[in-house]
Amino acid sequence: MSLPAKLMELADEIGLTHERLHRTLARLVREGRAERTGERALRLIRKGRTGRG
Repeated sequence: MSLPAKLMELADEIGLTHERLHRTLARLVREGRAERTGERALRLIRKGRTGRG
């Protein structure tokens, strides 16, 4: 997914501090549930799925 704005702007739009959003995204990456694919891009990873559909 492409992030539409900088993290500070996105955090403000969804009602979080930018620190909380950054920590949450970092935790998702650390847990293998997401992957940063660019400065404004994030790929969410589904755990435990063996295929699509």
